[in-house]
Amino acid sequence: MAEPTEIVHLKLKSSSKLEDPSSHASGLFKQALEILPKQKGFKQCLNGPRIEDPASFVMVIDWTSVDAHKQFINSEDYMPFKDRQTALTMLHAQQVALLAQIFDFEAARPPFAYHVNFASAEALNAARSAPVTEVAAFSILADTPASSSAKSSLEDAFGKIAQYCEANGAKGVAVGWTIEKFENPEGKMVNSLQVMVGWNSVEHHKEVTQLYLSSRSTTKSIKELTVPGKDGMGLFHLKFRQ
Repeated sequence: MAEPTEIVHLKLKSSSKLEDPSSHASGLFKQALEILPKQKGFKQCLNGPRIEDPASFVMVIDWTSVDAHKQFINSEDYMPFKDRQTALTMLHAQQVALLAQIFDFEAARPPFAYHVNFASAEALNAARSAPVTEVAAFSILADTPASSSAKSSLEDAFGKIAQYCEANGAKGVAVGWTIEKFENPEGKMVNSLQVMVGWNSVEHHKEVTQLYLSSRSTTKSIKELTVPGKDGMGLFHLKFRQ
């Protein structure tokens, strides 16, 4: 079974200055990260702000299994936090206490987390090791008679895109389906194909995208295959750090 990757989306408080390594927020964040290696099944954690919106922060955590992660969050000392927002059940009590001082858990777009089974660990590591990583999600309706064929069609379409991207300098193209289902803005349950692609720069990604759009029709078919996904999972770029 593929080893899952947890993706956590957070919103920085206006007072938090994580870009300053000497700041109080940076110290608290370091303490939160130091909790993870002590947990059974933890492999590594990468993180960083979105380039397009530095107040939006992303943590990407590799686990040996979802069960190992659940053991991390189901300990007795976590129980008082079970009545908090559902997304926070992905985090340990000590982490919640520290992160709540840095990130806005009461924002209009609250934190949320989910797991992805990426098809290739090698491609995932390559994409996240690049100077810039594109992160995108594309959704289909879940649990319908057409879900299986829609998944296959979307995977085939992205297979062609991956080949084109790699031929034009992409450092790795990782794709995988989310383990959890989400309710989209239309009130429908969806599964999402999570994509991470490594690039030399945001400009490099834009250049290759324009070349692709000028010569292919796959994007149209992708739009026909997909439906709106969960807010906050859309296209953005990161410079990952440990």
